[in-house]
Amino acid sequence: MTPYDFSVITGLRIGGKPIPYNAGVHRSEDDLLKALGSRPPVIRGSVSCSWLFENFHNVVCNTDRDRECHTRAFILYLFGCTMFGTLDCKVNLNSLPALEDVDRIGEYDWGGAAYAALCTHMNSVSRGKAHRLGGLWKVWEIWSYEYFSLLAPSLKVDDSMAFPRSLRWWGGSEFEMCPKHRMVDLKNFREAINNLTIEMVNWNPWGEIEPTLPPEIRHAKELSRRRILFEGPSGQFWFLGERLSMQTLGSPQPMVPLPPPMSMRLTASFSAEELEGCFKGFPAERFIDHSGNYDDFCASFLMPPFRNSVPLVDQDVRSQGETSKEGLQILPGDIQIPNRPSWNVYLPNEDGILEQVEVPRAYRPHLEEAYQLISGLKHLVLVLKTEAQFQAQANRKLQAKEGYLYEQIADLKAQLRDRELVSSRMLDLHSIALLHIPVPLQVNLRDQPNSGRLWQTTGVRFGTNSVARWIKAEQHCEQDAARNGMVSTTMGNKKARV
Repeated sequence: MTPYDFSVITGLRIGGKPIPYNAGVHRSEDDLLKALGSRPPVIRGSVSCSWLFENFHNVVCNTDRDRECHTRAFILYLFGCTMFGTLDCKVNLNSLPALEDVDRIGEYDWGGAAYAALCTHMNSVSRGKAHRLGGLWKVWEIWSYEYFSLLAPSLKVDDSMAFPRSLRWWGGSEFEMCPKHRMVDLKNFREAINNLTIEMVNWNPWGEIEPTLPPEIRHAKELSRRRILFEGPSGQFWFLGERLSMQTLGSPQPMVPLPPPMSMRLTASFSAEELEGCFKGFPAERFIDHSGNYDDFCASFLMPPFRNSVPLVDQDVRSQGETSKEGLQILPGDIQIPNRPSWNVYLPNEDGILEQVEVPRAYRPHLEEAYQLISGLKHLVLVLKTEAQFQAQANRKLQAKEGYLYEQIADLKAQLRDRELVSSRMLDLHSIALLHIPVPLQVNLRDQPNSGRLWQTTGVRFGTNSVARWIKAEQHCEQDAARNGMVSTTMGNKKARV
């Protein structure tokens, strides 16, 4: 929902002076007496709407001060029942400073505060922190009817030019609705939403009535085209116009937004000048990646479903701590939670002192599921770590085997070189003998007791077994040469000279 949507549906102007919230105003009795004329029972900075009604309903105002106090009480009651309403029907007193001057109350940005309150309540519900929406929660329903006609009921009398737009749906008996089809089943709603396409969405529901809107309402359209900070009594809310390009910038297709800066989480530490710039906003077009492809953006940046993105762990893995061929799967119900935290937590009271508070039973199932998910993720990390260790050990074994094979290959190559060298040496000696050329070569085996030991002769490595065969071959060559009267030879048992 854009600020423009909110303004058109509610008729509330967005824009004006920032509201000077004061979270500690309820601690000052003098300020409460000055604003309301009495001190209300305050619980964590809030007062109940029932107390305001009982103490100010049908009260006669005799002085200007009484009338001002009555006006402030009525506006607080209005806030608590509509714009800033909560489940417990209480209203925070932190907006009292903006009500001090009754004549200038309308100068503040109450529409922006109501929009921020509506969105912060939706954040809490969507994250399981709350079970019901707060603020002007009916706006969400009207917004869905305008954008998704498939979900909208039929109208007996349809005033498409109604303003505020809420009058089209809840304006009185002439706008009584008759259901287009029965959608009382949540399953039908879910199926309708899952089957929605871009063509089924009305991306410009206010185009027909826009020329008739007041200027202060049309101003919200310009705010929707910005990255802008809104502040309500329950906190701050960033609106990122670049992420709604089809609604805010009028693009025919979704555009790829740039990542939001981390400073958006640190607005509580901003100076007054920095906050002023955030409240004014920044053009959304500055945060668009015009060269990006939206399909690639969805595939690479937007998170896929959790069940499809997490590897699967079977039951054997959970019991034995080993990975299977099917992969890993984490099922919250199958994970045991070690060192389960206590249901008692410490929270600060209105005076800032920590008090022990018991977690309500209504919230315990959500915490239980969160604990199981955390334990499952820890188990997944442990399994992956164990698998990585096994893989590293297997890699070391493969490396050792690879080194052993390299040594075997090197040894085989050395033996092959020895055989080739001996063969070539024998051929050379035989040729020399035939050419009547004396060959000065001496072989001494006296200091080589082990026949398998390597030793050096004439700069070439030989095994002693190979040398023995070489000597025998030389003897045959020498005898042939002696018979022919070519070379004289003297032989000994352990020493041979040619």
